[in-house]
Amino acid sequence: MFKTFYEKIVLSLILVLLLFNHSLSQDKNLSNTNLIYLRVEISTTSDWTIFKWTILPKIVTMRVFAVDGPNPKYQVFYDQIKLTQKISKENSRVRIFVDYLINVKTYEKWSFTLSKGQIGETKVNVSVKDDLNFQEIFSLNHNKVIQKDPEENKINSTIEFNFKPEYKFIPDSISTTKIPKLLLAFYYLWYSKNNWNDLPLVDKPLKLYSSADEKEMLRQINLAKQNGIDGFITSWDGPGTYSDNNFKKFLELCNKNNFKTSIYYETLTSDGPRNVEEIYSSLKFAIQKYGNDKAFIKIFDKPLIFIWASNEMEINKWREILTRLRTNNIEGTFIAMGYDISNLQIFDGLHQYGVILIDSLEKEFQVLSEIVKNYHLIGGKQKIWTATVQPGYDERKLPKRIGLFKDRQKGKFYEFTWNAAIKSNPDLILITSFNEWWENTHIEPSVNYKNYYMNLTKKYSRLWKRK
Repeated sequence: MFKTFYEKIVLSLILVLLLFNHSLSQDKNLSNTNLIYLRVEISTTSDWTIFKWTILPKIVTMRVFAVDGPNPKYQVFYDQIKLTQKISKENSRVRIFVDYLINVKTYEKWSFTLSKGQIGETKVNVSVKDDLNFQEIFSLNHNKVIQKDPEENKINSTIEFNFKPEYKFIPDSISTTKIPKLLLAFYYLWYSKNNWNDLPLVDKPLKLYSSADEKEMLRQINLAKQNGIDGFITSWDGPGTYSDNNFKKFLELCNKNNFKTSIYYETLTSDGPRNVEEIYSSLKFAIQKYGNDKAFIKIFDKPLIFIWASNEMEINKWREILTRLRTNNIEGTFIAMGYDISNLQIFDGLHQYGVILIDSLEKEFQVLSEIVKNYHLIGGKQKIWTATVQPGYDERKLPKRIGLFKDRQKGKFYEFTWNAAIKSNPDLILITSFNEWWENTHIEPSVNYKNYYMNLTKKYSRLWKRK
């Protein structure tokens, strides 16, 4: 017993020293880096404007600081800012302030394009934080119509930056919560024995099943566990629906079999986005009914909920919904869909369902990972970075679709997305999907692929979790 107790003390001391050294190395890295706090202000009286970096600085993180004006709409990505408004009166002006924490050299040149509608003007002001104040280092006013390019109405410009010691920004030391390293797969409980022929299939499961069959649920849980998947993000349409009735049974099986789940709230219907009141009521129901269940995934001590197609609804409406929930002490950890950085004002993290249209996936993941995971360094809360892996996609046989297709390349595309995801050091890795058969993103064993994609999943799950 003494040896065991002694070993515990030694191990504890080693752990403390490692954490201390890690903290020192982080502080050393910060002190040896030229970090600056940059603010880009864009104001416009036009109906739309787009600021797009063509040569951008090394972004450590960024956030939307403020937006004002009568009725602004906006999207903020790491390489561009979009600002629009519905013109209600002449010279109606909207503004957005976007803050960046960037790593710079002594001298740098950044370039951007600025586009706007054919009415009004757009102003850009760039400032750097000096202690408590901001010093303007660049300004530009675009009030022309470019006759050669009236549609984009685009001009190019360059910002020259000279680093000064007083510009150096050192973030406050902020503690963060450890996020469990989970591999989660999008999962669908919408199948019945009668709907497999509703839409044409490229591939089929080894046996057609009903999602209401508990034996099939248990088979899928065991299959996932055996191949390194920690839980399912379960598609959910709201209380009283077919998916809700199935989810009740599924959650009970998760409890009995040491498996995890969260919900993927289906914001869209065939008629478009659900209304604010319906979304509020559904999320309230989910959190109060299921959120405290031990099998329901918790991050930041709150139930984890993913939102499908959150970008189909204005961010101010989401602000209204989530603020109302939180005001009524109905707490959740909410993950928005898409890589719009402005979502981090109100959501707890970002995810993307499909990654087949991202040209430079590894670069995109790396940049976004740093932005999301460092968000707390400039006044925000800790956020969650999720990276999505996907075997392929095929909607060519589906009616009313545009015919998107991504070849599986005999597993090579799945491996490519896995490698890009792992390199981005994600908090969570998401698989699209376990069993979305109609879009051909499934990894569940099938007639065409047998267990091939389950075996790949097991391989890469082990690789990531050992890293």
